[in-house]
Amino acid sequence: MIERYVARFLLVNTILLTLGLRQQLIAQDKPERFLTGIEKPEDLLQLPGSHWVIASCYSPSATESGKLMAIDPDAPGAAPQDVFPGLSILKSGNNPVNKLFRPHGINCLQTSVNQYRLFVINHGSKETIEIFDVDISSGKVQVTWSKSIALPATVWANGIVVAPGKTEAIFVTSMYDPSDKSFIDEFQKGEPTGQVWKWTSDQGWQTVNNKLLSGANGIEISADGQSLYVSEWANRRLWKFSLDDKIPESYIQLDFLTDNLRWTEKGTLLVTGQKADPATVFASHTLEREATGNQFSVVEIDPVTLAANPLIVGGDQHFGWGTVAIAVGDEIWVGSVLTNKIACYNRRKP
Repeated sequence: MIERYVARFLLVNTILLTLGLRQQLIAQDKPERFLTGIEKPEDLLQLPGSHWVIASCYSPSATESGKLMAIDPDAPGAAPQDVFPGLSILKSGNNPVNKLFRPHGINCLQTSVNQYRLFVINHGSKETIEIFDVDISSGKVQVTWSKSIALPATVWANGIVVAPGKTEAIFVTSMYDPSDKSFIDEFQKGEPTGQVWKWTSDQGWQTVNNKLLSGANGIEISADGQSLYVSEWANRRLWKFSLDDKIPESYIQLDFLTDNLRWTEKGTLLVTGQKADPATVFASHTLEREATGNQFSVVEIDPVTLAANPLIVGGDQHFGWGTVAIAVGDEIWVGSVLTNKIACYNRRKP
């Protein structure tokens, strides 16, 4: 009898220790440092073949502009650089992007050495995609506005990617229809609210397939241009779609609201998202005060099998609800639209 009680005690004690260790491991996912002075970095992008990182600084206010900022990881302590609208444009009042610039999802194509085209979703006075020419040959990031593409009236765009190659084919995710007043309730129920759209100069806007998604969010494209990877935010899924219909669609079910996607130099995908319900996250403009709130996850995805490798579980009252993660050297940088900083995690941490 005594042995039985001892065995039960040891078993219960082991379970409690395991649970405690799990909580401790989660608590240990703390950033090594913060990069400050970056206003609401909803999306981050490292320019291919360079060290420069572009931040899309979103404005949740329908009457206030956000901005694009550039960060130099090779210059620790250097202040982030405002690259658009920029001081000269603000002083002159000659802003080609209407009167309101609220950047959201961003992506780019490298056009030549030190030259890029930057594609930015803008929720300004109109729903548009703004295209910029980027030049880093001077050692600084110089951004020049090129043109706008109007989005369909039924599209509130979130993520954006451009197909590789000479033909400019732009893919965007429509999170919901702006005329749909019940979209948050539909998020909560996991009901369809949007899908993926494609734009080309000769055909304009067309839907990619008949797949309807609940909160279509982040998007990336394979190097051969044949597969799209799409976050279905409200249903906590990452989808893989074949653009040539040779491979059946597939998805992985995750335990967080899947947000932005970014490639790593290894050819894997980083997926970031919030560990909360859609209505709470969508309605929030500040972090929760509780130390256990604002949780988010970052996982690494094998693009072939969609197998997930958990990297970060973080979030507290100081930083949380991450929306994007990018690999920068030995670190993973996480952005959040609810903060004015980027959290930098040690990538090589065992």
